[in-house]
Amino acid sequence: MPWPRAGYHCASDGMPSNGSALPDSTQYSPEASMRLRSSVFVAAFPIFAASLSSAPLALAQTRQGQSTARTAALPVLTAHKSPGCLCCDKWVEIAKAEGFKIKVIESIDMTGIKRTVGVPLTKTSCHTTTGGGYFFEGHVPLDLVRKVLETRPALAGLLAPGMPQSAPGMDDGRPHQFYQVLALGRDGKLTRYALR
Repeated sequence: MPWPRAGYHCASDGMPSNGSALPDSTQYSPEASMRLRSSVFVAAFPIFAASLSSAPLALAQTRQGQSTARTAALPVLTAHKSPGCLCCDKWVEIAKAEGFKIKVIESIDMTGIKRTVGVPLTKTSCHTTTGGGYFFEGHVPLDLVRKVLETRPALAGLLAPGMPQSAPGMDDGRPHQFYQVLALGRDGKLTRYALR
Protein backbone atom coordinates (compact mmCIF):
# COMPACT_ATOMS: atom_id res chain seq x y z
CA MET A 1 0.00 0.00 0.00
CA PRO A 2 1.53 3.45 -0.93
CA TRP A 3 2.35 5.94 1.81
CA PRO A 4 -0.40 8.55 2.42
CA ARG A 5 0.47 11.99 1.08
CA ALA A 6 1.08 14.82 3.53
CA GLY A 7 -2.21 16.25 4.70
CA TYR A 8 -4.12 12.92 4.66
CA HIS A 9 -5.78 11.79 7.88
CA CYS A 10 -4.97 8.44 9.58
CA ALA A 11 -8.57 7.23 9.51
CA SER A 12 -9.97 5.60 6.40
CA ASP A 13 -10.99 8.13 3.70
CA GLY A 14 -9.82 10.98 5.87
CA MET A 15 -12.63 10.48 8.35
CA PRO A 16 -12.64 8.95 11.88
CA SER A 17 -15.04 6.16 12.74
CA ASN A 18 -17.65 8.57 14.15
CA GLY A 19 -17.83 10.46 10.83
CA SER A 20 -16.38 13.78 12.04
CA ALA A 21 -13.30 15.33 10.51
CA LEU A 22 -10.00 14.74 12.31
CA PRO A 23 -8.19 17.69 13.76
CA ASP A 24 -4.96 18.79 12.12
CA SER A 25 -2.90 17.24 14.99
CA THR A 26 -3.72 13.73 13.71
CA GLN A 27 -2.27 14.35 10.27
CA TYR A 28 1.10 12.68 9.62
CA SER A 29 3.76 12.44 6.99
CA PRO A 30 5.76 9.37 5.88
CA GLU A 31 8.78 10.78 7.73
CA ALA A 32 6.85 11.09 10.99
CA SER A 33 5.48 7.57 10.58
CA MET A 34 8.97 6.19 10.02
CA ARG A 35 10.25 7.96 13.14
CA LEU A 36 7.35 6.46 15.13
CA ARG A 37 8.03 2.93 13.86
CA SER A 38 11.74 3.29 14.59
CA SER A 39 11.09 4.40 18.16
CA VAL A 40 8.71 1.48 18.73
CA PHE A 41 11.32 -0.96 17.38
CA VAL A 42 14.08 0.53 19.55
CA ALA A 43 11.85 0.27 22.63
CA ALA A 44 10.72 -3.31 21.89
CA PHE A 45 14.03 -4.82 20.77
CA PRO A 46 15.58 -5.28 24.28
CA ILE A 47 12.44 -7.16 25.40
CA PHE A 48 12.54 -9.38 22.30
CA ALA A 49 16.28 -10.03 22.71
CA ALA A 50 15.84 -10.91 26.39
CA SER A 51 13.12 -13.43 25.55
CA LEU A 52 15.37 -15.07 22.96
CA SER A 53 18.32 -15.32 25.34
CA SER A 54 16.19 -16.91 28.08
CA ALA A 55 14.58 -19.49 25.76
CA PRO A 56 17.53 -21.99 25.77
CA LEU A 57 17.71 -21.88 29.58
CA ALA A 58 13.98 -22.49 29.91
CA LEU A 59 14.19 -25.40 27.45
CA ALA A 60 17.14 -26.92 29.30
CA GLN A 61 15.32 -26.61 32.63
CA THR A 62 12.24 -28.28 31.13
CA ARG A 63 14.30 -31.16 29.74
CA GLN A 64 16.15 -31.57 33.04
CA GLY A 65 12.83 -31.67 34.88
CA GLN A 66 11.48 -34.30 32.49
CA SER A 67 14.66 -36.38 32.85
CA THR A 68 14.52 -36.16 36.65
CA ALA A 69 10.85 -37.16 36.63
CA ARG A 70 11.57 -40.17 34.38
CA THR A 71 14.46 -41.30 36.61
CA ALA A 72 12.39 -40.86 39.77
CA ALA A 73 9.62 -43.01 38.30
CA LEU A 74 11.90 -45.95 37.48
CA PRO A 75 11.88 -48.90 39.88
CA VAL A 76 14.96 -49.94 41.82
CA LEU A 77 16.81 -52.70 39.99
CA THR A 78 18.44 -55.69 41.64
CA ALA A 79 21.47 -57.16 39.91
CA HIS A 80 22.38 -60.74 40.84
CA LYS A 81 25.99 -61.60 39.99
CA SER A 82 28.80 -63.97 40.79
CA PRO A 83 31.42 -62.68 43.24
CA GLY A 84 34.34 -61.03 41.50
CA CYS A 85 32.74 -60.69 38.05
CA LEU A 86 34.28 -57.45 36.76
CA CYS A 87 32.19 -57.11 33.60
CA CYS A 88 29.05 -57.30 35.76
CA ASP A 89 30.47 -54.55 37.96
CA LYS A 90 31.07 -52.41 34.87
CA TRP A 91 27.47 -52.87 33.70
CA VAL A 92 26.21 -51.86 37.15
CA GLU A 93 28.37 -48.72 37.09
CA ILE A 94 27.01 -47.80 33.64
CA ALA A 95 23.47 -48.31 34.94
CA LYS A 96 24.13 -45.96 37.86
CA ALA A 97 25.65 -43.37 35.51
CA GLU A 98 22.46 -43.59 33.41
CA GLY A 99 20.39 -42.65 36.46
CA PHE A 100 19.22 -46.10 37.58
CA LYS A 101 19.03 -47.00 41.24
CA ILE A 102 20.46 -50.48 41.53
CA LYS A 103 21.45 -52.82 44.32
CA VAL A 104 23.81 -55.74 43.87
CA ILE A 105 23.42 -59.21 45.35
CA GLU A 106 26.32 -61.61 44.93
CA SER A 107 25.49 -65.29 44.65
CA ILE A 108 27.28 -68.55 43.93
CA ASP A 109 24.06 -70.11 42.62
CA MET A 110 23.37 -68.02 39.52
CA THR A 111 21.76 -70.96 37.72
CA GLY A 112 19.19 -71.27 40.49
CA ILE A 113 18.43 -67.54 40.33
CA LYS A 114 18.01 -67.64 36.54
CA ARG A 115 15.69 -70.63 36.81
CA THR A 116 13.60 -68.89 39.49
CA VAL A 117 13.36 -65.67 37.45
CA GLY A 118 12.43 -67.53 34.27
CA VAL A 119 15.50 -67.01 32.11
CA PRO A 120 15.76 -69.73 29.42
CA LEU A 121 18.85 -71.69 30.45
CA THR A 122 19.98 -71.93 26.81
CA LYS A 123 20.16 -68.10 26.57
CA THR A 124 21.98 -67.13 29.75
CA SER A 125 24.71 -64.59 30.39
CA CYS A 126 26.65 -63.67 33.51
CA HIS A 127 24.41 -61.43 35.67
CA THR A 128 20.63 -61.35 35.98
CA THR A 129 18.86 -58.10 36.83
CA THR A 130 15.26 -57.77 37.96
CA GLY A 131 12.97 -54.80 38.46
CA GLY A 132 9.51 -53.53 37.67
CA GLY A 133 8.21 -57.04 37.02
CA TYR A 134 10.84 -57.78 34.32
CA PHE A 135 14.23 -59.46 34.11
CA PHE A 136 17.23 -58.26 32.12
CA GLU A 137 19.68 -61.04 31.42
CA GLY A 138 23.29 -60.08 30.88
CA HIS A 139 24.66 -56.93 29.27
CA VAL A 140 21.39 -55.51 27.98
CA PRO A 141 21.83 -51.89 26.76
CA LEU A 142 20.46 -49.49 29.35
CA ASP A 143 18.33 -47.52 26.89
CA LEU A 144 16.42 -50.74 26.19
CA VAL A 145 16.04 -51.40 29.91
CA ARG A 146 14.61 -47.90 30.31
CA LYS A 147 12.29 -48.36 27.33
CA VAL A 148 10.81 -51.56 28.75
CA LEU A 149 10.35 -50.05 32.21
CA GLU A 150 8.67 -46.94 30.80
CA THR A 151 6.46 -48.52 28.13
CA ARG A 152 5.70 -51.74 30.06
CA PRO A 153 5.23 -54.15 27.14
CA ALA A 154 3.78 -57.65 27.61
CA LEU A 155 7.20 -59.26 28.10
CA ALA A 156 8.90 -61.31 30.77
CA GLY A 157 12.23 -59.66 30.03
CA LEU A 158 15.14 -58.93 27.71
CA LEU A 159 18.25 -61.03 27.17
CA ALA A 160 21.71 -60.42 25.74
CA PRO A 161 22.83 -64.08 25.63
CA GLY A 162 26.45 -65.00 26.09
CA MET A 163 29.09 -62.33 26.48
CA PRO A 164 28.79 -59.98 23.46
CA GLN A 165 32.08 -58.13 23.16
CA SER A 166 30.46 -54.80 22.20
CA ALA A 167 27.69 -54.77 24.81
CA PRO A 168 27.76 -52.27 27.73
CA GLY A 169 30.30 -53.41 30.30
CA MET A 170 32.00 -55.69 27.78
CA ASP A 171 33.14 -53.14 25.17
CA ASP A 172 36.88 -52.70 25.48
CA GLY A 173 37.84 -50.78 22.36
CA ARG A 174 37.82 -53.69 19.96
CA PRO A 175 35.97 -53.25 16.64
CA HIS A 176 32.21 -53.26 17.10
CA GLN A 177 30.62 -56.68 16.85
CA PHE A 178 26.87 -56.70 16.31
CA TYR A 179 24.82 -58.70 18.77
CA GLN A 180 21.16 -59.48 19.31
CA VAL A 181 18.98 -58.49 22.22
CA LEU A 182 16.12 -60.95 22.60
CA ALA A 183 12.72 -60.52 24.19
CA LEU A 184 10.95 -63.28 26.06
CA GLY A 185 7.18 -62.90 25.82
CA ARG A 186 4.89 -63.87 28.64
CA ASP A 187 3.82 -66.74 26.40
CA GLY A 188 7.39 -68.11 26.50
CA LYS A 189 8.25 -67.15 22.91
CA LEU A 190 11.64 -65.63 22.13
CA THR A 191 11.88 -62.89 19.49
CA ARG A 192 14.58 -60.48 18.39
CA TYR A 193 14.02 -57.16 20.15
CA ALA A 194 17.03 -55.20 18.85
CA LEU A 195 20.27 -55.52 16.94
CA ARG A 196 23.16 -53.56 18.38
